[in-house]
Parts: sequence; C-alpha cells; structure tokens
Amino acid sequence: MKRSFIMALLVGGLCLTQNNGLDAAEGADIPADEENVDLAWELRRANKLLEYNGITRSIPHFEKILKHDPYYHPDIPFVLGQIYEHKSESARAVALYHMYLEVGDDQERIDEAKVAIDRLVGDDWAKLEVNFAKDIAGDIKVFENYVIARNKHSITLPLPSGDYRVAAAAEDHLPDAFEVSLSPPTGKLAIELEKKVYHGGLEVEVVGLEDFQVRVSQSKPDAPRGTTEDRYFQGRTEEPLILPTGTYLVEITAHDHERWVRRVAVSRQDVKLVSASMTKALPPEIRNEKAYMEQRAEFDAYHAVQAAKAKVKGSAKIGKLRSEQKEPPKGHGEPPLWAKIR
Repeated sequence: MKRSFIMALLVGGLCLTQNNGLDAAEGADIPADEENVDLAWELRRANKLLEYNGITRSIPHFEKILKHDPYYHPDIPFVLGQIYEHKSESARAVALYHMYLEVGDDQERIDEAKVAIDRLVGDDWAKLEVNFAKDIAGDIKVFENYVIARNKHSITLPLPSGDYRVAAAAEDHLPDAFEVSLSPPTGKLAIELEKKVYHGGLEVEVVGLEDFQVRVSQSKPDAPRGTTEDRYFQGRTEEPLILPTGTYLVEITAHDHERWVRRVAVSRQDVKLVSASMTKALPPEIRNEKAYMEQRAEFDAYHAVQAAKAKVKGSAKIGKLRSEQKEPPKGHGEPPLWAKIR
C-alpha cells in the first residue's frame, strides 16, 4: 500500500521521461566519472527502479543527485523523505522533509511535509539549533547532502539523540563541517566561517617623475589568511601588483621631494591606480629655520602660561629669560646663527 503511494507521487509528480522495459533500470551502465555525473540519467534510473519495486536500490541514485546538485529537482527531497519514512528511518525522513520546506514549490506537498514531521518526531528527540556568527547567512547540511537551511542565519531541526556532522557554507567564506553530540532537550552550535582570500591589483605612478621608491605595506587584510609581506619596488609599476584584498599603506619617496603617504583599499578582481603628485622639498636651510621657529613658538607659549600662573600667585618670578631658554631638541635641524646669539 505504501509502495503504491510513493510510486504515485514520484512518477506522477516528477513527470520523468520513461524508458521501455526493466533494462532501463537493470541493464544500463553506471557512469564511471563521479565528477561528471549525468543527473538526468541518475533520475531516470531511480524512477525506473521505483516503478519495478526497487525502492532500496533507488536510494543511491537520489543521494548522488543531491550530492552533486541539491537543487536539481525540488521534489526529490520530498520523495526521498517518503522512501526513508517507508523504511522507518525517521531522522533522515524528517531532515529531507525540512529540506523540502526550503526548496519545494508545491504548497500541498509543503503542508504534507509539515504533517509528516509532526508525525515522525518522537517525544524523546532533541532540538538542534544552528546559528551563523557575525550576521552571516548561508546553507546548512546534515547527513552530508540534505540542505536544511538555505541562505539563513539560523535553523532549528528536531533529531534523535546521537552524533551528527553538520556542514556549513556561505558566500565569500570557506565551507566547514562540525561534529555535534546531540542530547535532549537542545543542542546548540554556533558556526563561524573563515573568509575566503580574494585578490586585486595595485598600480603606482608619480606624475612627472620616473625615479622614486615605493613601499606597500598591509594595514588590514579582508581575510585572516590573506596576509602578505611588505613590497618594495623602484619607479612606476609596469603591470599590476597582485595583492590579497584589504587596506594598504602606500609610501613614496624621491630625492628632493616630500614623502607621499596614502591609505588605499585593494578590492576583489579590481585594479587600483595610485597616481601621486609629489611636492618639492624646501632647501635644508629653510627647513631647519622653519622647524626652529616652530619650536621657539612652543617654548614662548609655554613660558607665557607659566608666567601668568606665577603672577596670579603673587610671585615675582616670571620664568626664565629668553636667553636662558633651551634650544630645540635634536631632529629639528641646527638653528640659524642669529638665533643662537640672540
């Protein structure tokens, strides 16, 4: 009775192309290349086996389809769920009915799947709660091939107690799998996936200059594995510098020019052009005098504040004379002669 019910759903619902005779199921050669599976052939073979009461023998073909393309046909999870229910494998049946709730498009079967789940879940079952961390939305699989969540942040699935392997995948992230020991009432799994490493390009040029030095140092990678060492080169880039995506600091130096530094972002499958305009450096004499005057202004401001504080306190002391003030610290250049004898 059950077999006839399954047959009606499969043959009538999937509307598959039938081959005449049992040889379509029993005599055909199985494709040897697992990487290039003929999914249409697998589906025809599974359907023909069901037609001739080969329910158990049809399972590997349905499983192979789900392994290579879980979304190949939306009705496969529902039919395979009925098969496992027929074989009293309730956990797989419930997972497949949940998968149909994710991928199915027939409202009548969606309602039937919900009823079947309520019917199969036992009182001693536990709930598996799976959540993606960091606001990621992705796909979650159990029993290797059953997608119980599609582009979701979280999912709750009832399952009997036991050990399960949960696989997760999300866009721009590396897929991963996790082992879960489930027991009543609830088992929780927080999934954190690592970002994939993507690359972009960087080109550097300086307007009006050919002789300059470039240093490219990584500030923040987009992915933990996308780290790279500092890059050094001379002159403009002849071809894009390939780098992991992220933020970089570009430093350009040239003789008699001010140092040029900018922060740039390298994006996926994009080439970023850094076009710098460098400023001529002031002569050393002017640079030294300018630095000295800036330092003297800081000293004058400081002592003016100290003098004001002393005056408020009634003290006759108004700081040191300017001739007693310290010279600027090293690194600002030698002050001009007139400043020394002032």
